[in-house]
Amino acid sequence: PIKKQNEIKNLLNKNNYEFELKSFFYDFENILNKTNIALCRSGAGTINDLINHKIPAIILPLPSAKDNHQFENAKILTDIECAILIDKVSFKLDKTILFIRKVVDDKNFNKRLMDKYSKIKRYNTNELMWMNIQNE
Repeated sequence: PIKKQNEIKNLLNKNNYEFELKSFFYDFENILNKTNIALCRSGAGTINDLINHKIPAIILPLPSAKDNHQFENAKILTDIECAILIDKVSFKLDKTILFIRKVVDDKNFNKRLMDKYSKIKRYNTNELMWMNIQNE
């Protein structure tokens, strides 16, 4: 929502962070390659992008997602500490700011994140779907 966008902009500006906040991005692959940290939902495609590009994230699962699947998707990254989870009930601004600062300023923290991301087994989902279609 616009109200939340303004709050986020104010917070990031106050802390002198460079950011881009939009409803839609073009040339998304290029943007992902330049991204240091993401603030996002946790659909399967988003989690896949974060893993493939090794992007630390602040994840806000969609609370109305069927079977709470966005929360379950987010746990893939929060369980290995490559992301933090935020929701309306347990939002802690200081924890969020600390995570952002570590990602931006702490090279050792960032290296550990990259190591953790490297250990995640990745699948070529397009190839898996194609093989499944051919076998049907």
